[in-house]
Amino acid sequence: MAKRRANGEGSLRKRKDGRWEGRYTAGTDPDTGKAIVKSVLGKTQAEVKEKLKKAIAESEELDIKRTGMYTVGQWMDLWYEIYAKPRIRESTAVYYKMFIDTHIRPKLGDIKLNQLQTMDIQRLYNELRENGRIRKEIKDKQPGLSVSYIRGMGGGAGIGDAIKSCKTEELMEGCVEKLDVFSHHYYNGISERMAAMVPSAYVLAEGAMSEDYLGMASHCARAFSKFRDMYVPGGEMWVTESGDAGASGHTWASTYLEVPRTLNELADFVTVTNGVIFHNTLASSDYGWLKHGSFLPRPSYFAVLLWKKLMGNTVYDSGEARRESAHVYAHSRADGKDGVVYLIINNSWTETTTVELPKEAEVYALTGNGKMRSRTIYCFGLGVPRDLDKGMEWLRVSASHGNQHAASLLRHVQEHIHVATVRGVFGLLQSIAKMIQEDGDHLYQKRIGIDRKQRQKIIEKKMAQGKRHQAEYENYRGIDMQ
Repeated sequence: MAKRRANGEGSLRKRKDGRWEGRYTAGTDPDTGKAIVKSVLGKTQAEVKEKLKKAIAESEELDIKRTGMYTVGQWMDLWYEIYAKPRIRESTAVYYKMFIDTHIRPKLGDIKLNQLQTMDIQRLYNELRENGRIRKEIKDKQPGLSVSYIRGMGGGAGIGDAIKSCKTEELMEGCVEKLDVFSHHYYNGISERMAAMVPSAYVLAEGAMSEDYLGMASHCARAFSKFRDMYVPGGEMWVTESGDAGASGHTWASTYLEVPRTLNELADFVTVTNGVIFHNTLASSDYGWLKHGSFLPRPSYFAVLLWKKLMGNTVYDSGEARRESAHVYAHSRADGKDGVVYLIINNSWTETTTVELPKEAEVYALTGNGKMRSRTIYCFGLGVPRDLDKGMEWLRVSASHGNQHAASLLRHVQEHIHVATVRGVFGLLQSIAKMIQEDGDHLYQKRIGIDRKQRQKIIEKKMAQGKRHQAEYENYRGIDMQ
């Protein structure tokens, strides 16, 4: 006889063959409306209890293989009736239902669940923020919903709670196409802009050369290798988005302090796997390799340029143990000639380092000239310039010091490019960038429209009224709350 258990816990029985069986309801068939009954088997009662508990928990999540069968509206109804309503108070259930019917269904209800995009949800949030109120007597005064109210849509009564994340194994179960590459993305942390919201993911500038921080690329590559080997045997690994920190990068990402991480990322990655790293981004925000607007190169741009010119695709054992002040990597030459190119990164804030190479070598020493937050990178002790006149002079001096690439580039410029034309175009771009910047600064000042003292008074008033979370959010955003 099956053992009766509490509602929602399934049932247990011992079969004639000696094994134990657990049965449970795994939702409702959308076509017939009948309950879907499934079972688990095991040798012992304890084993089946554990399997049953796990199976019931999994059945309460969205079956991603059936997302094409539902619209967002249908799934919200199913989630509300089967998963949400039985577990919450009656007053909360009424609130949930109102939220779904009033805000979610009219905007997203007809979209197929497997076609729902992030931009659809973001567009809904924006509309509610601007014009989401329904009651006319309030809407005339304040048409948009509050931030805290909209946040509820991502939590208890919203889409975020109804649609659970899926595991890689579940996502790949129905895949029949042969895959060419394995892709993932990562950041070393989050920037100062988001530090207050996720403090555990924020790294201070003092930790920018720590072993843990610099080792992120190889750590992620090793962690994802098992999935690559499982689903794309022998395939490349592509990091399709990467940078020093999410939320536009650290404020020091545009300085020399970012160079050790950038080069260490490239070198560490290829010791684990073949593949490509896509940096986010080329010319925007703090982590851009080019300054937004003027497109002037930042230190990391020159570091990556030197990597591309010198480091070949074959990776060798450098023979040097990894240690603080000396991360040593060895590659073939990018020009295909015989020889080895060594990359040596000193990640110590205070100590110099010495690495003995097997023979004499041409050295390209990149520094911040004693300033880790320098916005200029130095090679041969000379600041690498970012404008044409100084650039031509730097090429000539650098070539005289034996820099073969500088000499080659100098010959190329002199032979094929009319310097006056380049100078004119460069000047025009700088003028346009300056006008864009000045116009942007003017609009930004008009948008703020409130000084620090006044904003602080409003925040204190909000907190006194018990609106702490809204006050904290508005303080973080720095917007006009009147």
